[in-house]
Amino acid sequence: MFFKIVDIDKQVKYIPVYNNKYIFDKAEISINAKELSYISGINNTFQASESSPEIMIFTDKNEITDINLKANQLFNNIGIGSAKYNNGVLVYVNTNPSPKIRIEVGYGLEDVINDAKAGRIIDNNMAKVSNKPLAEYSNDELRKLLPLIFKDITTIVADKYKIDISKKVVRSNSEKMKYKNIITIRYGIKNVEPYVIYLFITTAILLFITIIISNFLSL
Repeated sequence: MFFKIVDIDKQVKYIPVYNNKYIFDKAEISINAKELSYISGINNTFQASESSPEIMIFTDKNEITDINLKANQLFNNIGIGSAKYNNGVLVYVNTNPSPKIRIEVGYGLEDVINDAKAGRIIDNNMAKVSNKPLAEYSNDELRKLLPLIFKDITTIVADKYKIDISKKVVRSNSEKMKYKNIITIRYGIKNVEPYVIYLFITTAILLFITIIISNFLSL
């Protein structure tokens, strides 16, 4: 499946996609292109393995009452990782009214990333970015923090499943991914290259114009 369309809280029909299928940036933190490419590449490598783990980042600016509950709902509704191994990871960030982070993991990874370990991953990487408490982090600081958290989780997951991430991973084209996702959202078409859609639309327009001109000349 190329792109996931899900119904979350039965309030939002489609999740807005700003970067690629592994990052839903509703809080507009805007992780840079190099990190986006790395995140996509790691997940592509993971997905090519037999265990197919997956690490997703979801940022949000909607008001919530319980970050643990919200992260769990998103994790279950989206369906992250392999259903067989239940090995997905969701890094959920909410910035309303101030930043907070929850790392939600599937049962298959709880032996290596329990709540205490997840908390240490966040705290240890915060120390590399700023001395401020997380609640005072700016988007710029979150932009630096999230890739660090992702990389620590990547190391743990790769070690558990013996996945070699030292090899060159397949880089995804962020712009190409973005256009595909837009096509999926607007037209409900999956696994189709954008140029195919544009070629079809252009051909249809030219055909329509040809018919109009032919009818006019026949008068």
